[in-house]
Amino acid sequence: MNGVVEKVYQHRNDFIIIGLTGKIASGCTTAADFLTKKVDEIVLPEINIGEESNDNQRKKYIISRYYKSNWSQFIKICVRDVITTFVLDNGFDKLVAYVNSAVSDELQIDFLKSEYEQKIKQNKHFMTILTKRSEKKEIVKEDAEYVYDYLINKLPSFTTAIKKGLSAESYREFSKAFQLFGDNIRKSGCAITETFDSKNIYCLAERINLIIKILKIYNNENTNRHYFVIDAFRNPFESMFFKERYSAFYLMAIKSPEDDRHDRLFKELNLNKTQIEEQDKKENPDGSPLESRDIFVSQNISACIEKADIHINNIGKHGSDSFNELKGRLVTYVSLIQHPGLITPERDEKLMQIAYTAKLNSGCISRQVGAVVTNKHGAIVSIGWNDVPEGQTQCLLRNLDHLQSGTDPNSYSDYEKMDSQFKDKVRIKISLIGGREKLKGRGLAFCFKGFHNEIKKDKNQVHTRALHAEENAFLQIVRACKGFCVNGFVG
Repeated sequence: MNGVVEKVYQHRNDFIIIGLTGKIASGCTTAADFLTKKVDEIVLPEINIGEESNDNQRKKYIISRYYKSNWSQFIKICVRDVITTFVLDNGFDKLVAYVNSAVSDELQIDFLKSEYEQKIKQNKHFMTILTKRSEKKEIVKEDAEYVYDYLINKLPSFTTAIKKGLSAESYREFSKAFQLFGDNIRKSGCAITETFDSKNIYCLAERINLIIKILKIYNNENTNRHYFVIDAFRNPFESMFFKERYSAFYLMAIKSPEDDRHDRLFKELNLNKTQIEEQDKKENPDGSPLESRDIFVSQNISACIEKADIHINNIGKHGSDSFNELKGRLVTYVSLIQHPGLITPERDEKLMQIAYTAKLNSGCISRQVGAVVTNKHGAIVSIGWNDVPEGQTQCLLRNLDHLQSGTDPNSYSDYEKMDSQFKDKVRIKISLIGGREKLKGRGLAFCFKGFHNEIKKDKNQVHTRALHAEENAFLQIVRACKGFCVNGFVG
């Protein structure tokens, strides 16, 4: 019987990819490093079951017993290191010239030159192996070992050296440089070229994917399991790339209270309050009027978090000796990925799953949100989602063509139909498409808030057409139950 159970869950046990995402200093790297530990290196509080044990303790006991017999360490793939492999495709002088023009001309990184040129040679061999795999040529054991050694043992220290060079003035320079490198790779396939070509949008994700395929060959010589953790996703389309290709891919969002996160940034990176706010704005461009192509190539951590399959809290200020909640949740979710149904979800998890399902009703283009209202006993009273008021048409169902031609006039406001600036924006957007046939049957839906923000050059969140999910949920109570007192909470 044991053999049958193992066979049923074999595919889940053999291959797992966990992608991490979260704001800077939220704990993605801490989580990734924990996942790379061997089972005997994991230290968590012992769980004992007795007469006074509750269900929560019983769940922890089941997980504790399971992971001790089934845990396998993950191989960490750091996206920052993969970006470094793109940087090394360029000569040192070209890199310096780009950094001086795009980041700061006061940075002194000449001390990196000799190591950089040495790494270029190693990187060329690394790229030769990746090219062989992309062309479906045979990858021998020595090739796989080289990729593992280069990516896991040699490259991280060089990325750290680049970080020190670019952070001589401030961490912001390093952050800005690598954000630009990432954006450029998605635009052009080159870290220091900004020319846009849509075929390169998944360039970074495709290289990570090739690395995983080669590391699976390396693992075949050492273990039957292929567990990978990617630290960390900053672009939602790259996480979508993996989600669409691997059923064993799970996107985990690591979250921290803002006070804890700011404390870590202040003490670890010496950033002041203003610098922290600037860093957050740069990584989370919510409400900012981005050009259409920038949406696909820029960092947007908020969008990554929104698309996460699993959300984990990481509570604790800088210098805390133990992040047991983070570690415990990681162990729990890895165990459940390996063997679904070991334990039942907690109440909050069940409510969040319902809220996640409720958001599918939203016709909002920029963001879909679900909400659940319960009474004080945790019983569900109402659900809601962000959407336009009753009688109006969802943005998802509207069409720029119809707005311009006057078709379906009841779906559009007088402002949209008559304001000259708005009409000019519509004409520009339609002209950029370059012909209806290029859409291949897709609609020309548009976000009213996004259009308005582009016209006014601001990021005012007030100009939305939709009600909040929580508002909608409470309105359902008023409509169905005549507004009785809920005496509970919103999830």
